[in-house]
This record gives sequence, structure tokens and C-alpha cells, in this order.
Amino acid sequence: MTVLVTGGAGTIGSNIARLLLTQGKSVVIFDRVAPPPDGKMLAGFGDKLKVEVGHIADTATVFDVVKNHKVEGVIH
Repeated sequence: MTVLVTGGAGTIGSNIARLLLTQGKSVVIFDRVAPPPDGKMLAGFGDKLKVEVGHIADTATVFDVVKNHKVEGVIH
């Protein structure tokens, strides 16, 4: 299952993303900024974690992310 986590670069979003990843889910983080590349919180999940940078109000971008990653659930 692939879950889109909006605001995933922030404290709450990254904790939710980590929890989902430890449960074996694939996660797409969608945020205006990318998580820091040296961030230890989300390190080591490989292909299970994707990051997309964009604004939640840009509905065309959100639609493309959901379609391209075959997202099955959203946490906003």
C-alpha cells in the first residue's frame, strides 16, 4: 500500500511517515520543502520512501503525484 503524507517534511509528518514505513507501507512525502538529505529520521528506507516537492493548493500537481505513485491512502 502506498500512502501520501502531506507536510511530511515537518515534525509530525515525518514521524507519521516513519511509522508507516516501519509497518511496511510505501510512503510518498508531499511538502513545499524536501526533508533534509542528512535527516536520520527517514534514513534507510530505500525505495519505500519517495519525496515530491510542491504546494498542496496546486491540485494538478497533487493529482499527478497520486496517479504516478498509485497512492491508495492520504494522511493530511
